[in-house]
Amino acid sequence: MLLNKPRAIALMERHGLDALIATHPNHVTYASNYGGHTPRIYEDKEVLALLPRDASRAALLAPIGEASYLAERRQEMWMPEIWTYGTSKITWPEDLRPDPDEERLLAILKDKARNARSLPELLARALDARGLSGGTIGLDESGLNVGLDAELRAACPKADFRPARAIWQEIELIKTEEELARLRRAAQANEEAVAEVMARLREGVSEAELLQVYSEAVARRGGAIEFWNSAGGRRAGDFFQSGAYRLRKGDTYRFDAGMVLDHYHADTGGVAVLGPPTPRQREIYATITAGMEAALEKVRPGATYEDVWRAGVETVAGRGIKGYDVLRSDLGHGIGIEPRVPDLMRGNALVIEPGMVINVEVPYYEMGYGGFQLEYSLVVTERGHERLIPNRRDLWVVE
Repeated sequence: MLLNKPRAIALMERHGLDALIATHPNHVTYASNYGGHTPRIYEDKEVLALLPRDASRAALLAPIGEASYLAERRQEMWMPEIWTYGTSKITWPEDLRPDPDEERLLAILKDKARNARSLPELLARALDARGLSGGTIGLDESGLNVGLDAELRAACPKADFRPARAIWQEIELIKTEEELARLRRAAQANEEAVAEVMARLREGVSEAELLQVYSEAVARRGGAIEFWNSAGGRRAGDFFQSGAYRLRKGDTYRFDAGMVLDHYHADTGGVAVLGPPTPRQREIYATITAGMEAALEKVRPGATYEDVWRAGVETVAGRGIKGYDVLRSDLGHGIGIEPRVPDLMRGNALVIEPGMVINVEVPYYEMGYGGFQLEYSLVVTERGHERLIPNRRDLWVVE
């Protein structure tokens, strides 16, 4: 299960909520294991996950058009009930002898007790069936447009709806075993895709060609590219798009690689040099490495996100990159089903706990010269942390 159910129930109790409703596709997937594409594409086909304090009454609320997906993937979704809204376009003859897949589909299509004409009406009925019509409900605002938010509130006039995006994000901070397994698979796939790019790195290759290598490598592993913020030479000093520029001897090639696999994010980064590194290239890389090591020393239970940021930026600044705390307002972020929540930054007093997964990055960009990147994903343990996958990011030298 992706959902950290005990933590969700504890936070509902702390915030005085009778139930939580997930609306953003990431939060719905997290809450239910539902992974359909419909709500990520169609604005008028929302899927909601209703999680009362009594989790045995949890329910997924989805368009009737998702019935075939819901039937086929039913065992993957832990929620006890599925409710649907809308009218099905599927017909079936009276003499049909359904196979097992069709039986599961027909069970959903024929369940009129858990079907309504619209999502607001469906939510009102689902809350009423649980005695929550007048309850205090945490409603995730991040997946709602203004119109639907108003319609849901009008359909449930007695309910006390309160914003809950931050609560869902707080629940997601402590990863379950299934989440860690997905994150490790994604990180490993990303590392392998980056290695394919590095194997093609040479003088004369274009940034666009390297982007294509990465895209194909990610796709072969079943993932989807999220970003490839990478450039060579002077262009690496800012976030130019990978284009026609062809790498030259002496160039740095900075890469920042992000992908998604099975709804979970992977993010890593590093830098290569074409030919023997210059003294300055080695010095800058040694400086950001020292910053990384200082930041990593703070990644342990009881420290704060700001502690990690401060250790990294002060170390880098102390080794000669003045004003690094201004240049780098953050040194990474949490990572999971959402890509960048929360930030490792000045002022973030969030206390680090075992089970968190944190992406620490220490980059440096200099216009007209080039860019450097160093990045690791970490799992916080009882005594400190471990790397999500066993990798080490040295300065990559292409002879």
